[in-house]
Amino acid sequence: MLKLISLLFSFLIVTSVIAQDVRDRETIEELYHATLHYNSARADSILKKMSNGSAAASLAKANYYWWRIVSGDRVTENSKRYSECVDAALKQLPASKVSGLTHEELYSYIIAYAYKARLEGLSKNYIRGMVHINNCVNYIEASLGKEEKFPLFTLTSGLYHYYISTAGKTHPYLLPYLIFLPGGDEATGLKFLSSAAQNRDIALSTEANYFLMKIYLEKNELEKALKHCKSLLAVYPENLLYMYYHFKVILEWKGEEEARPSLIRLKHAEAAHTLSGGKQSSYFYSLAKDDLKSHSITKRSN
Repeated sequence: MLKLISLLFSFLIVTSVIAQDVRDRETIEELYHATLHYNSARADSILKKMSNGSAAASLAKANYYWWRIVSGDRVTENSKRYSECVDAALKQLPASKVSGLTHEELYSYIIAYAYKARLEGLSKNYIRGMVHINNCVNYIEASLGKEEKFPLFTLTSGLYHYYISTAGKTHPYLLPYLIFLPGGDEATGLKFLSSAAQNRDIALSTEANYFLMKIYLEKNELEKALKHCKSLLAVYPENLLYMYYHFKVILEWKGEEEARPSLIRLKHAEAAHTLSGGKQSSYFYSLAKDDLKSHSITKRSN
């Protein structure tokens, strides 16, 4: 259960809209772009000069450490710093009733509790994770219907509507839990996500394109999945995760021979990426090789 719902928020970030101070906003944008370009040296330099006084800055830092974790750099130090940044953000947000929060604060609470839930999911601490999921859903419920006033809600509402409406169909055992949650609508979810993907805010459109790519891959609508994947790579051509998904979509759609050039590009790009301690990364290339093996087995069995 936790794994499914925390998946909705695996890569949600706080975009520049949340930071009220202009210099803080610019620094957060710089960190976001350096992170997704896999420019670790630049990101580390930005981290050193970032302020510690806002929830937006703390969540942006957490996003950086999460990208390191999901890129195979799963050392204890990254998880520790990630948790510290999320906890700092929650302390920096006002401890008031939901009705008294600004849109920015409400969005930050959604992200902060989603961030806490996904690390618990990764660590398989499901009971603690469920507490964070429930907190997250409470804030999402308060944000539904406010998408026109605050565009970032098109992302969270879109994800909520889509996954809540489809979860019961794909995972019937979740129905007893889902009946206690606000209802969702698949078409509404896709509409909100499509709107977010076309937003001028690069971070917002990037996150929406990522989830639309994932959704259409799961639905086996591979031409649409590839479209969103290409949109991601057009902005962040060095991003190893997006390169991996480009290979994966091509493999599923057109087969091994068509996918092989993408696999080679991924291998060469990842060879230039280092993990903590200077170790060369091969995480995504290993995932791609496993996909290739599974695809070959499935093809032979058919």
